[in-house]
Amino acid sequence: MYRLTDLLSRGQSGLYLLTGTLRPIVIERLCRLKGVRLFRLDGISVLTKKRFLAVAARAFNFPGWFGANWDAFEDCVTDLEWVPASAYVVLLEDMEGFAAHSQPDFLTALAILEAAAKFWSEQGIPFHVLVSEARTDSGFLPRVSAI
Repeated sequence: MYRLTDLLSRGQSGLYLLTGTLRPIVIERLCRLKGVRLFRLDGISVLTKKRFLAVAARAFNFPGWFGANWDAFEDCVTDLEWVPASAYVVLLEDMEGFAAHSQPDFLTALAILEAAAKFWSEQGIPFHVLVSEARTDSGFLPRVSAI
């Protein structure tokens, strides 16, 4: 298990289950200190693909050409020219409703973000996706501690 500070300093790009007490303000500060661009996707109101894509578009500040479908989502998360950074963190908060209500779409979102992490890693840019711990844990994500 990584600690978040270690992951941001030298961890491999990919998807991680964020364990421990989630304190978004601490994560924001840590990312700012490490020079990492943070995208927070608040899933409290997300139950459907359509709503997830709307929340993602707002969090990532997607350009006007975003088509609100999985292909456009993938295109945007592997572009990010409008928000250049030396490293990225995507924080998926409170996604348990989406995972329970629309599991295939939740898993598609994770697969796209995992592919984006691989893409950015190949460009030499770290890209970490943190899934807040709750009922979204299907046992397949490596863990990272928030503290």
